[in-house]
Amino acid sequence: MATPVPHRGKTRHSYADYAALPEGVPYQLIDGDLIMTPAPNTYHQRVLKQLGFLLVEFIEKTYRLGEVFLAPTDVYFGEMEVYQPDIIVVARDRLDIIGEVKIEGAPDLVSRSSRPPRRTTICATRNPCTRAAASRSTVFSNLKMSLKRVIESPLERRTPGPQGMPGGV
Repeated sequence: MATPVPHRGKTRHSYADYAALPEGVPYQLIDGDLIMTPAPNTYHQRVLKQLGFLLVEFIEKTYRLGEVFLAPTDVYFGEMEVYQPDIIVVARDRLDIIGEVKIEGAPDLVSRSSRPPRRTTICATRNPCTRAAASRSTVFSNLKMSLKRVIESPLERRTPGPQGMPGGV
């Protein structure tokens, strides 16, 4: 469960407060509140590892569509909004939003996984991401369809087809 950090006399925390935290602490800055989340469980980490591997293979190595980042990586939207999605994808034509310490602006794709029975979700970024990435929806739609095929294909190959041949389409 996420835990907010008291403001200690301030109305809201800023990026300066967030950046002053020790490296590696599990905080996000959401609407001026520093929110701490507990370490993910092993199921979460397994899902993140598998999805991250598939995305790196598809996006970086096979098609060179952009760059993939795994948590924790800061995505900065302003002085009071810094998120750390599980997986972040920045398209090749927007690599300039990647800074030394943070990604500045809406990535093209984020992933958030949750505990069972919910599934891992790959979605257009929400909240500030949705507003900033609205003009990129066509690029996202094409990428989402391609990723869906790649992510589903290993599952299809595990199902034996006729005469022991891999199943699926």
